[in-house]
Amino acid sequence: MRSIGTTERQVDGPIGMTNRLDFPDVWFIMCLFDGSFLCIEAGRVPRKSEPTMTNCVRELRQEHAGMTQQALADQVAVTRQTIVAMEAGAYTPSLALALRIARVFGRKVEEIFSLGE
Repeated sequence: MRSIGTTERQVDGPIGMTNRLDFPDVWFIMCLFDGSFLCIEAGRVPRKSEPTMTNCVRELRQEHAGMTQQALADQVAVTRQTIVAMEAGAYTPSLALALRIARVFGRKVEEIFSLGE
């Protein structure tokens, strides 16, 4: 790879061989006539902040005869670590998982999960 400028790079070989870690920002990639690729940096793309999702899974587990995290995990087909992360707010469950959890507790998804806007 040779540098063309501060925001451009020449890449030798097929684009599939390019290490994605070399391009942390957004790049436009063009195939040149000689078969090499020209990558032009477009800059950072601002990311929207995700709303915080809260849940009351821990409280519902305690209401259901002190159900353990492992017991809930087994019923909804995930690992205990997934339940731990979800209760801590570090993991947002998929729609399918949220529906399975709601079914276990006999509640609507909206009663268990809410967006903290």
